[in-house]
Amino acid sequence: MSGKRELLCVGDGLVDFLSCTPKKQLQTSELFRRCPGGSAVNTAIVASRLGLATTLLSAFGADLFGDILSSVLQEEQVDTSSILRVKGMGTALAFASSPRGKPEFCCLRSSQKPESKLTKEHIPKLPHFVHLCSLLSCMLASTEFIDELLQRVTIEQSLLTYDPNIANANVEASLVRSRIMKCINRAHIVKMSADDLALLFPSKTFDEALAELSQMNVPMLIITLGKEGLFVRVGDIHFSLGAISVPVKDTVGAGDAFTAGLVYALSQAKLLKIEDILQAKEKELRRICLFAAAVGAAACTTVGAFGGVQNLAQIKELLKECR
Repeated sequence: MSGKRELLCVGDGLVDFLSCTPKKQLQTSELFRRCPGGSAVNTAIVASRLGLATTLLSAFGADLFGDILSSVLQEEQVDTSSILRVKGMGTALAFASSPRGKPEFCCLRSSQKPESKLTKEHIPKLPHFVHLCSLLSCMLASTEFIDELLQRVTIEQSLLTYDPNIANANVEASLVRSRIMKCINRAHIVKMSADDLALLFPSKTFDEALAELSQMNVPMLIITLGKEGLFVRVGDIHFSLGAISVPVKDTVGAGDAFTAGLVYALSQAKLLKIEDILQAKEKELRRICLFAAAVGAAACTTVGAFGGVQNLAQIKELLKECR
């Protein structure tokens, strides 16, 4: 893919095996469907379907599953030129289901992880938006790689969005908390689920955890609340939005789709710097977050992280139905 880049997604990629009966618990599911996965992959594909020129920075094994991921990304018009393929290391696999409306995962990774081979030389010129997500930031990639990326974001004046996404990662939060907090401190937009918030601040109430994040001066903070919608704080503006009602079949990847929708809406509003976002009116911020919520809701309507998001026209139609 050639041409200008609008979004760089930085994170892990894996192959999901999704339960064909997602309301069953994982251990009782018998039939699974193969699908590309990983937070960064999900966000990149949805962003591309919405029309953003999107690049993925990641590392896969030089194996069959890495070939599958690369092929699908290319079909989805995601730029794969910044993907490192590593010989002798396996691409991760994950088995997933969504009983009781929340995803549960069993992830299989080799002891030697492809993402650990990423270095500063693999970081391309950064576009307006950089999205850093999930396990790559807190345990898969080296500290040196993440530090270089964060420094480059500052130097090249990109807008950094960050989603720790540890609630779905089967990771002990206390072991990776310092690396997550470093990324939160450097991010312009932090989006996390209420479950992520509880894991990062286990001894605090929801309001106490929000207050602590406020002290970290996160310019734009979004907490997704599942069926309860979401909470948004931008500078001195704060508001809540109710959830968009859709027939839910699977919630895997809904947060990743939300992020793709958020970046798309910000780019369309020409809010390309954090100063622009902080000066935006509440009405515009609500409109942007509602669009992102619609993309996240659409992702829940089929089994799989992004199958429910077909194109921009579909999201616009869903928003009309919500009015």
